[in-house]
Amino acid sequence: MPPNDQTPCCMYKIALILVVLTDGFEFLISGSELCRYVGSTTVIRKSGSSVNGRSRISKIGNQKLRNLLFICSFNACKYNKACRDIYQRIVAKGKSKKLALIAVCNKLLKQAFAIAKSGLIYDDTYRSILVKKLISFYLFFTTVLCWAQVFYLFSANSIDCSQSA
Repeated sequence: MPPNDQTPCCMYKIALILVVLTDGFEFLISGSELCRYVGSTTVIRKSGSSVNGRSRISKIGNQKLRNLLFICSFNACKYNKACRDIYQRIVAKGKSKKLALIAVCNKLLKQAFAIAKSGLIYDDTYRSILVKKLISFYLFFTTVLCWAQVFYLFSANSIDCSQSA
């Protein structure tokens, strides 16, 4: 079967398995929830102050899907810019390459979730409108705060002329 153009670096088989296992992404709210459902998120073993185990992936979910995602993460590191950036950033921090590949798997799952929920075709240059709105709100809010501080300083330093005489 030919690869699906909407899911770069993923095989058609993985896209099909994701749709079947998640019932068309109907019961999932976010991409992070999909990662937890597949079982590729980390779990920290800790009990009190004496037991501090290494963090591992949870492995709750479909093992075949996790294996296919892991294999696809190799190609995603080569051809998907967002996945390549995550992989290089994690390896540059000195973390293991396997940990970086698991992060790439999670990124692929989040991209697949976003494509399925939005109904848009994959575009690697796409930037979220929500981020743009948050940035513009932040700039507006900081401008208002600056003007409020200027007004407060001006009113605190002004001389009250009604009581002089």
